Amino acid sequence: MTAGKVVRAAGLVRKGQFFSLSHPLDWPPRPPGGDPRLKRPALRRESILHNSVFQLRDGRYAVTNDDVVHLSMQGSSHWDALTHFGVIEPGQDGVFYGGLGLDGVDEVDGARSLGIDAVAGGIVTRAVVLDMVGFLGRSEAGFLEDETRISGDQVRAFLDRHGLALEPGDACLVYTGFYRRWLDNGGRIPPSIAGLDGSSMSVWRESGVAALACDNPTLDAVPMDHSIHVGKGVGCSTCHGAVDQMPLTFKTQTMQMSFCIDCHQNPQKFLRPEDQVFNMAWQPPANQDEREPA
Repeated sequence: MTAGKVVRAAGLVRKGQFFSLSHPLDWPPRPPGGDPRLKRPALRRESILHNSVFQLRDGRYAVTNDDVVHLSMQGSSHWDALTHFGVIEPGQDGVFYGGLGLDGVDEVDGARSLGIDAVAGGIVTRAVVLDMVGFLGRSEAGFLEDETRISGDQVRAFLDRHGLALEPGDACLVYTGFYRRWLDNGGRIPPSIAGLDGSSMSVWRESGVAALACDNPTLDAVPMDHSIHVGKGVGCSTCHGAVDQMPLTFKTQTMQMSFCIDCHQNPQKFLRPEDQVFNMAWQPPANQDEREPA
């Protein structure tokens, strides 16, 4: 987002109106005490002083109210800092974006150089809004069907229909109607969520957009697209256990990012012949570690 990009974006202003695209800070509602998965509240207010009375020298009394707000950085609408997630790779000093190491994050002061505070003054650039609800014929419902996967071809078709072209430095905002879906589901997040498909990555990479945002909680569709894993020889039971033996399915792996990274860095430990992907009873041979990565 260069100075020239900002100037060009400013030149697009016609009416001078502005409005927020953010959800309320306490949205979506969490259980009392916060989301048990995150072990922290999305937004919690605590009163420090409530109509506290202090006597003044002249016989009058001062009344004071004060409070404190605890806010989870993973609640409501937010952008993650570039130090939110990194990868430790053998032989590499860098962990975060740009090769920044672990010392780039301080436990007390936070990120030294890649924090989201770097854009606290605001981001000014050209925004391109993709109304995929209308484009995919869901205007009457107001939201995309659950698990709709917005492909790269669909993004390109939208741009072509509206005579648009993404440019370097743009912010692309994808509308799926998720808030309407949330209301339609009784104020609960549905188990399947419409969002971007992995095939859209080529669009963002080729165009050089600087920011990509979506109105859903995850950006991409939920559940994830398993096709790339299936095609590479990752069996169902590797991540999900022997589901054919479960009267009621349960989680057998942490499903935390560390689990995913371990597999991506050492795939030969987990891959199997493609014709065995759906075989829940498959066991790796003794020489499994010698298998070539896919």
